[in-house]
Amino acid sequence: VLFLIDLADFDQKKLGIELGYPSTLACLVGELGLTESSACRRLTAARLLARFPKIAEYLLSRRLSMASLLALREILDEENHADVLERAAGMSESEVRELVSRITRARSPERELPLVATAPAVGAVATPMATSDVASTPALVTDSAAEEKERPVAITLWVGKDFRDELARVRDLASHVVPSGKVEEVLLHVLSAYRKQKERRRFGGAEPQARPTAKPPRQGDRYVPAAVRREVYDRERGTCAYVGPEGRRCDSTWQLEVQHVVPFARGGQSTPRGLTLFCRSHNLLLAEKDFGAAHVAARIQERRERSQVAKDVRAALKNLGYGSRQAEQAVVQALATVPPRNDFQALLREALRVLGQSSTVVPM
Repeated sequence: VLFLIDLADFDQKKLGIELGYPSTLACLVGELGLTESSACRRLTAARLLARFPKIAEYLLSRRLSMASLLALREILDEENHADVLERAAGMSESEVRELVSRITRARSPERELPLVATAPAVGAVATPMATSDVASTPALVTDSAAEEKERPVAITLWVGKDFRDELARVRDLASHVVPSGKVEEVLLHVLSAYRKQKERRRFGGAEPQARPTAKPPRQGDRYVPAAVRREVYDRERGTCAYVGPEGRRCDSTWQLEVQHVVPFARGGQSTPRGLTLFCRSHNLLLAEKDFGAAHVAARIQERRERSQVAKDVRAALKNLGYGSRQAEQAVVQALATVPPRNDFQALLREALRVLGQSSTVVPM
C-alpha cells in the first residue's frame, strides 16, 4: 500500500515522463523491470487510491485484495465508492466480479456485444488492450520480434452494429482493390491508406524527391510548412526527441507533435532548427514548466470548448442544406478570423459570410 501511495505521487508529478519515458507505465517497465501487465495493475490501483483515499483502509486490513480492487475500477465513482467498497469488503475475487456484473446490469439493462473473431491463429495471441488512462499504447505479445512478422496474430474484437455496417460498406467500396473481401485484408488496406494520409498531413510527403525546398517562414508566422515538418520528422527519425536529465531519450512514436524548441509565445521560430519532435506527454510537460500547469489546463479546456462550438456550427450548416465539405471549409476559414472565444453565433455568422462570398457554394 505504501508503494501504491508513492507511485500515485510519482505519477501525479509526472516524474517518469521527466526522466525521458513517454508514460509512467513505460517507466515502471523500464526502471523496475516489471512486466507490462504487472505495471498496469499497480498503476491502475495507485490512481484509484489517489482518487479514493479510503481504499487504503481496505487494503491495509486485507478486506480487499488488489485483484478485487481492479475488478471494481469501472464502477467506482465519487458518489458510490464508499458504499461499493463496503459491500465488496471480505468478498472473494469471483464474488466481487459478480457484484460488478450486477451493478453494471442495473445501470445498462440492455447491451449488445456481438463478436467478430478471426480464424484461430498459430503462435502468439493478442493481449487485451490496456485502458487508455493507464497505457500509452496497446501491446501484442509475441514469441520474438523476428517471428512476429511471420506468424499470424489472433485479434478478437467485440463490436456493435455500427461497426459491422461500416465494415460492410467499406468492403464493398474497396472491392476493386481488395477483391477477396477478407476482413483482415480490407482492414489492412484501410489502415495503410489512413497512415499515409495522416503522415502527409502531419509531417509532409514521405518521398524526398517529391518535396519542395523548405522556404523560411515569415517573422512571427506560426504556420509550419509541410516541407519543414517533414525535415524535422526525418531528422528526429520519427520519434520523440526529449532527453531526460540522466541522458535517456524518449524515442516514443505515440502522439507525436512538431514542437518549438523555444516557445512560440517567447519568440520561437518555425524553422527546422527552431523545431523539434515531441510526444504529447513531453509537449505538455515542457508547456507546464514554461507557462504553469493551471495555464496549460485552461488552454486545453478552451480548445475543447472551441472544438465543440465548431462541431455545432458544422451541424447547423448541414441542417441549412450545405454539404459536409462545404461546412468544413467554411468553419475552418471562420476559425481563422473569429477571435478565439467560444461564441457559437459569431462563428456561425462568419461561416455563413464565407459561404455567401463564394459563388460556387450554395445549399444542396
